[in-house]
Amino acid sequence: MKLLIVDDDVQIRTGIEQGIDWPALEIGQVATAANGIEALRLFDELSPEIVLTDVRMPGMDGLELLRRIKEINAKTKVIILSGYDEFAYLKKAIQLGAVDYELKPIRTRRFVALIRKVK
Repeated sequence: MKLLIVDDDVQIRTGIEQGIDWPALEIGQVATAANGIEALRLFDELSPEIVLTDVRMPGMDGLELLRRIKEINAKTKVIILSGYDEFAYLKKAIQLGAVDYELKPIRTRRFVALIRKVK
């Protein structure tokens, strides 16, 4: 199984990538992108089953990325990560087909449980 992490904050991106035992979750490949534009290119190349994306990023935000991913492959599971507890973002993410909306900072135990559930 493949996973793509998208966040413009390098510390968050690498923290998620390196802070979780992905092989234990049966995730064989983890890729990262700094923005939605880069993520869409990687999505086309890798076809990950799960995408974790920040909601607010320069270039292309996470909601637009979600919309485009769902046009390419409706089965892809997309989890929105956000530092913003705003109902409008949550509502739009659900309308676009996100499987969950997690607030930052991410709590590892809860996040691992979410990945298991999404798989």
